[in-house]
Amino acid sequence: MKVAVATAGDQVSPHFGHGPGFTVADVEADGIKDKKYISNEGGDCQSIPTMLSGLGVKVAIVGGIGGGAVMNLQKNGIEVIGSASGSVDDVLEAFRAGTLAHGEVGCSHHDEHHDDGDHHCGH
Repeated sequence: MKVAVATAGDQVSPHFGHGPGFTVADVEADGIKDKKYISNEGGDCQSIPTMLSGLGVKVAIVGGIGGGAVMNLQKNGIEVIGSASGSVDDVLEAFRAGTLAHGEVGCSHHDEHHDDGDHHCGH
């Protein structure tokens, strides 16, 4: 199954759409394969889900995420696992092993407004 992890350095990014990029990997019973990093170059909560869907991603693992982005991911057939933290490698391995906690989805930055031009990701 193709999985995308919102990524900042080697850690899970605290916010889906405003993070530096995504680590995309095939997560199989026998291991994690074809791991690659994709830079988030000005994406927003509408274009990123479309891009990830085009790559065949079925699950997005994020730290925090706004409600609009969650809806856009789901519209593209992508399940969202929120409240993840730690190293990308550890999170991918926990997902593979079935031990990754399915935390709440929603942005933890309640006092901030995430407005991507004409596209407001909303909470």
